Amino acid sequence: MGDFEQRLFEEWTEAKKAGYGSTAVGDDDEYSNSVSIESPVDANVWKVLVKPGDTLEAGQAVVVLEATKMEINVVAAEAQSGAVVTKISHPPGSVVSPGTTVIKAHRGSINHYSLSKIKPLSAKCLT
Repeated sequence: MGDFEQRLFEEWTEAKKAGYGSTAVGDDDEYSNSVSIESPVDANVWKVLVKPGDTLEAGQAVVVLEATKMEINVVAAEAQSGAVVTKISHPPGSVVSPGTTVIKAHRGSINHYSLSKIKPLSAKCLT
């Protein structure tokens, strides 16, 4: 890696550690009632089975990961039941490591304005 690339990588790593650059609509890190669903293994996100605005239920499969040609269902725990999904942090096709947040949710009242700002993919984006 060249000097320039190394410096950019180091800056990016420091920014990630400091939590900078999180400007996504619906980002709920500031709430004390935030809920995160994390990857248990190194894997590819194959399917996301929930969308922003969905309410989590205990035992509900929320993400399907693929690792070494095996499907791994990630399910919502009892403690995450009742939380409302606010953000899909890693969409299908993403690579995740153990402990990486895949889904963010919030328990209790959330800012519905934030959810209304989330736009679905249009047909233009796919062409």
